[in-house]
Formats: sequence, C-alpha cells, structure tokens
Amino acid sequence: MNFQIENATPFLNRLEKELNPPQFQAVTYTDGPLLVLAGAGSGKTRVITYRIAYLIAVKRLAPWNILAVTFTNKAAGEMKERVDVILRHSLRGLWLGTFHSLCARILRYDGKAIGIDPRFSIYDTTDQGAAIKRAMAVCNVSPKEAKPAAILAMISKAKNRLEWPEQFEENARDEYEVRAARVYKTYQAILRENNALDFDDLLIEAVRLLLHKPEVGETYQKRFQHILVDEYQDTNHPQYLFLRELAKHHNRICAVGDDDQSIYRWRGADIRNILEFERDFSNVKIIRLEQNYRSTRNILAAAGHLVQQNSGRHKKTLWTDKEDGEKLGIVRLPDEISEAIWILNEVSRLYTEKSTPYGRMAVFYRTNVQSRLFEEECIKRGVPYRLIGNIAFYERKEIKDVLAYCRLLINPADMVSFQRIVNLPKRKLGAKAVQCLMDYASLMKLPILKAAKTIREEKHEATIHPTTRERFYLFSTLFQKWHSQTKTLSLPTLIETIVNDCGYSAMLEEDNDPQSQARLDNIHEFITAAMQFEKRFDAEIPSPVDTIVKLAAFLENVALVSQIDQLQEGEDALILMTLHGAKGLEFPYVFIAGMEEGLFPHSKSLDSKEAIEEERRLCYVGITRGQMRVVLTHVESRRLYGRSEWTRPSRFLQEIPDRFVEELCWSDAKPSLYHPPGVMEAFVSFGGDSGDWRKEQFEPGDMVNHRSFGFGVVLGVEGEGGRARVTVDFQEIGKKTVIQEFAKLTKV
Repeated sequence: MNFQIENATPFLNRLEKELNPPQFQAVTYTDGPLLVLAGAGSGKTRVITYRIAYLIAVKRLAPWNILAVTFTNKAAGEMKERVDVILRHSLRGLWLGTFHSLCARILRYDGKAIGIDPRFSIYDTTDQGAAIKRAMAVCNVSPKEAKPAAILAMISKAKNRLEWPEQFEENARDEYEVRAARVYKTYQAILRENNALDFDDLLIEAVRLLLHKPEVGETYQKRFQHILVDEYQDTNHPQYLFLRELAKHHNRICAVGDDDQSIYRWRGADIRNILEFERDFSNVKIIRLEQNYRSTRNILAAAGHLVQQNSGRHKKTLWTDKEDGEKLGIVRLPDEISEAIWILNEVSRLYTEKSTPYGRMAVFYRTNVQSRLFEEECIKRGVPYRLIGNIAFYERKEIKDVLAYCRLLINPADMVSFQRIVNLPKRKLGAKAVQCLMDYASLMKLPILKAAKTIREEKHEATIHPTTRERFYLFSTLFQKWHSQTKTLSLPTLIETIVNDCGYSAMLEEDNDPQSQARLDNIHEFITAAMQFEKRFDAEIPSPVDTIVKLAAFLENVALVSQIDQLQEGEDALILMTLHGAKGLEFPYVFIAGMEEGLFPHSKSLDSKEAIEEERRLCYVGITRGQMRVVLTHVESRRLYGRSEWTRPSRFLQEIPDRFVEELCWSDAKPSLYHPPGVMEAFVSFGGDSGDWRKEQFEPGDMVNHRSFGFGVVLGVEGEGGRARVTVDFQEIGKKTVIQEFAKLTKV
C-alpha cells in the first residue's frame, strides 16, 4: 500500500542527523526482542515515535501491523502527532494507545467469544464505589466491618494476580478475606448484570480472551508484527501477559523503560518485568540511552549517586553536555508553616526578579495532605496555582450526570447509570420505586431500561403504583427517541438534545444557585469536547458511521482519561502535585517538600528493602524533573494527622554527596520583598530559627503568643523545658493546655 512517504534512503539520512547514535540504533534494530533502557530525559518518546515511522517508511509495514502501548492518553496523542510530522503524512489504522484503551478495543471487536457484550460500559472509580456498596449490602457486610475502598483494593489486587472470586476465597487467610471474597463474587455479578467492566477487567478479560480463545489470539499475533511498549517498568502482571501472548510467535517486541523510574508498585507494577526481560525473551538486544537533554550536570550527578544506592537495577550513568548549573539546594526550616512560606517566597522571587512564569515552577510532595498549606499560602499572596489531583473535569457532578444518560443510551443494562439519573431531574421516582423496578428487572432477567418500558404492561406487579409505572415508561421513551436520532444527528447535537430533552438544562437554568451557571458552562464545554472528538474520529474513520458508534467511542475515551492528561499546556500557574503525579513532566524549577524520615521515605516503607528502594526511585524521579534548579526542604517538627512531632532529615539527603549540594538559610528568601512590614518579623518571633522558645520559662499571668491560637494568658504550668504542659486562656478559643515543644509559645 502506498502511504505517500519519502524513499527509504533519504529517510535514513534524516534519522542519522536527528538522532544520537544509541537512539538511531534503538530505532533501526528489528532483528529480535529489544530492551531500550532510557534514562530520565534521554529522549525515549523520540525513539518510540521514530521507530514507528521507521517501520512504516523503511520496513514498509502497514500502520495496522504495529501495536504501540503507552500509559496515558496524552502521551498517545502526542506520539500520534509526532509520527504524522515525521512521516509528513497523517496515518490511519495505527494501534496506538493505553493498555486499557487497546484492551477495550479488542474486547469490543472479539469479546463475544468469551461472552462479553460489545456494548459494555466502563466503570470508573465512582461507579465502582456504587457497585461495591451494593454488593456489600447484598452480602450483609457493614461499612463498619470493612471500608468499601479497602474491599475494592483487595479485589483489584486479586485481579492483578488473575484470581477470580473462587480462587480468592480458596486462598483467603482469615475471616476478613473470606468476607471480601463473598463481596468480590457479588460485585462481579453486579458488573455482569449491568454489562459493565471495571479498569482491571479490561486487562484481565483481554488476557483471558487471548489465552482461552487461541483462534482470536492468533489473529492478533499475526496482525501485530511489531510491538512497542513505553514505560515498561510500570507494567503489572496482566499487562505483561498481554504483551507476551501477542509477541510469543515472532518476539518482535521493543520495550522502552527505566527501572530507576519504577514507582507504582502500590498499584501492581512489577519491576521484575524489566529486570527479567532477558529471561522472558531469548536473544535480547539491550541499548542504553544515557545522554540526558533535560537537566544540568549537578542535578544528574546528585540523582545518579542517590539511585545507585539501590541494588535492583540495570547499571546506567546519565550524562549531559549542558553546564554544571546550580547545586541542589537543601534548606532546614522550623516547621511545615515555615516551609510553605519559604517556598512561596522563592517562587515569588523567581517570578519578580527573574521573570520566571509560575507555570515553569512546581512544588512536589510525598502525600496529598501536604498540599493544604501551599494552597493557603498561594491564596494569601494571590499566586495562581494548579493542584493536580483535585476534582477533574470529568469527575464533576453535572458531567457525570450527562455521562450517565449517554451510557444508558449505549448500554440499556447499566443499572448504576440508571439509578443515578432516573430521578434527575425530579420525576417523582423515589428510591423505593427504583429498587422495586431493579428487583423486577433482576427477576425477569431484563435490562433495566427494558424493564422500565415493559413494567407498565405487567398487571400482576402490584408493588409499583400504576402512576409510577407510567413515569418509568415515559423515562424509557426518551431513550427510544434518542436512539432513533443517532442516524441523523451529529455527536455534539445528540448530546445537546439529550441534555435538553431530559430537562437537565432547564433544571439548571431555573435554579437560583449561583453555581448552576458554572455547571451549565461545564456541560457546554463537554459538548465542545464531543465536537472535537468527532472531528478526530471522522479523520481516522472517513466512512459514514452511525452516531451511536461515535458516542460509544467518545465515552470510552472519556472513561480512560487520567487527571494528568488534563494538565493544560501553557497555563501560567504554579504546579502543586505529588511526586507520583510528577512522572513524565519537567520544570525549570522544582521544590521537593517534606524530606524527612517517616514522610519521605514514607513510614509504611521503613520495614522493607524493596519499599525503601522504590521510595528512593521516587526521589530520583522528583529530582530529575528539574531542568535548572532543584531545592529540597525538611523541617524540625511537623504536624500531620493532628499530631506535631520532631523529625529527622530523610536518609536520601545523606546519600547525595556534599559536592553536589548547598545548604540554604531560610532567611535567604528575602521575605521583605513579599510581605507587608512586620509580617516576617512576627514569623521570626513565632516560628524562629534560633530555638529560644525551648528555653522559655512561664509563670501564671504571663502574656504569650501561639502561632495558630493567637494571644493568651498563662493560667498554670506543669513541668519544665520543652515537655512543660502550659495551660493558657487564649483570647480567641478559650482555655487550652499545650506542650511547649509542640506549641512553641513565646512571651509577649
């Protein structure tokens, strides 16, 4: 087939000019399995995109004979665009996407072979939560006995081990796991009843299809003559089996990854997949990408010496032709409030003195609870910020409501979506009536929407009042109408029709809540997203397609969008995010807060060598996000989860050689530039770096100040020094007893 691309020789000449020697070798080696160990910032995305282009331009493969797997939709989109630019031609038919999206695609095509209806819904975390609560109720397991999220986590881990409910029950070690196994079985039954799959199911069902239906597996093995996988160090067991099964006949698999950046063990990632790649595939070629194009020499050297403390890794040494740059800054601060103030002072200084846009700076932390003080400090100063990990666009209530209408149109058995919107807007269909209809649907083995339509005619069904039956019937006719319009309406027009016909837009327009207009705006933005998706879809598949097919594809795309995909390029706001969320990003200026034992490395990792090594890799990832400057902060005492405790500096600080770091003083932030007169003087008095507060001696009648509670009068004192218990009558909150080493009271 002619793809209208340049001849092989000029294309190879381009590759030699645009790639360094190891990159060129990684792109052009096609004689067998290939492991590309791509260090941070070494151009792994460049290698993958050029390799796809090489297979098409030089090896003359059709795009649909290539399977390329990434971990985010954003990465997949960027790769597709880059390949189009490299080939100077827009491709159609390339299988490029996330594991979940590609598995969903295979299951929609061939899932019938293992009993999966191609119209299945994909349940996100909210839907899973509703399903697990229903399963627990059926099994008489109280949320007090077990948290739904904990049960879901156990089920997810079981699925990642490819354990079905029966196997999980056989392997149960205690009564808690026996209960979880019963809930697991019921949860899966609810998914089947709703014709739904959760994210784990997409993977394990695709694996089951390939393993248990050899004729289907053989079709895909023949189709995908070359397989490329990005971030191979983050693959879990089902993903590993999926790739191994597809590549088992030809072994033409190219795995690109970095074991030093394996940080997702907690969600099932298995670092052994990349460490033992040579065991799984014979005659493996290993190519190391060690030239870093992102960071300065000092940043790379510091990160490299840190991660070399790990034993479970492939040896590699990153280098760069950039300058040495600034050393890593390490600053010790009195407490977490001081930490937030100091970092925001630095952010303000960079913005004011160096004209650094806020969007080129990021604050990373180990746990989400650390974000609050940074948010508050940003708000006080008027610094725009973007919190990665907050409510994402597709998680907003109004969007979830519209999605539920769309999903029920695609999948009439989706009981979770039905429950969400059957009385939204209000239709006088209460919970009791809805439960009766659901029981009727289960009894008659009918999809819930079909039951809503037919119950009007069931004279023997006396538990539902005739008026209520009529309301259910009228609700079902909405979907009949919309289904009939899918042959004539465009995707955005269909969604707009649904929103208007069901009364949702009128409900918001008539509501006096000031937020209702914002919710309407969000729905309009959702319709815009559908319009943009339809344009891309039509470009990929030019032949006429029923809008119901487009809607199904759009919903699948929405279901698989991750929060990090929503980080808008060019948005000038300070980025606040966890270290886990920072993977794959880069910023000129990076601050890593909370470098203390028990926080980073996390307390849950302290009794496991493997867990400590993953925490060290996480620190390596954070440091290597920095392009020009990285600063690590730690505090003397920190209040977390309602308790204030003395802290010890993180071991990771000690593992970075002194020659690559410089100790910073907290006063170096030049606070007078950013605070009104007196504010920082007060900060010195109340937070202080001198430690004088430890020597304070109090007597009844002393006027004191507390950094949070304000001014008060000492009523009594028990003990001496830091452990003294001081009872104070505070002006704002009344009488309170505090421990001096935590409260840091100062005399006024």
